Amino acid sequence: MSYTQLRNEVMHYSALCSIQTLNLLKHLFADRVNSIRRLDNVYNVGDLLNALEKRNIVDLQCLSEILGVLNPPNSRQQNYTQPAANNIDLNPHIRNVTRETLTAEPDVSRRKEIYDIICSEIGMKWKDFARSLNFSEANVQEVEETDRLFSDRLRKVLACYENMHNGANWSWTPVLDALSKCRRNDLRKQIQTMI
Repeated sequence: MSYTQLRNEVMHYSALCSIQTLNLLKHLFADRVNSIRRLDNVYNVGDLLNALEKRNIVDLQCLSEILGVLNPPNSRQQNYTQPAANNIDLNPHIRNVTRETLTAEPDVSRRKEIYDIICSEIGMKWKDFARSLNFSEANVQEVEETDRLFSDRLRKVLACYENMHNGANWSWTPVLDALSKCRRNDLRKQIQTMI
């Protein structure tokens, strides 16, 4: 199989990648990327591949490792054994996702309504909210420089959250936890009644 074919297969299966799997991949390739800032900017498998390609360290073996971790059905990579995820210190948001079973993907119109409430209510606490959703300081500064209004900044943060946690991995739990961390439990309770 050629590099391009294997890369396309990785990208095909990356749509199923959960945040836990992405964090596992980031952990596995942290030494090779050798840049905390670059890893902070990895929000999906495509970003990871780009970071590895910029370092000129992607080869067929590397793509096979990624494909093995993504563990697609009918994968041709039978000789790869997936590392144990319990050896990695994952973010508390990820460890606590099962605390509130809110993992079902909500209705899109309901989600937009809830996002509108968050954007209109948080105001100056938007940075705390973004940091609680695991945004790096560099990403927070970038959002701050590109958007003037707090509501626009929050919309961008929530859009990035959507991109990072698309599909079956999407959950309200980190959003609710972020509201608590920025001391907006009133807003958290309001949103919990809407979910």
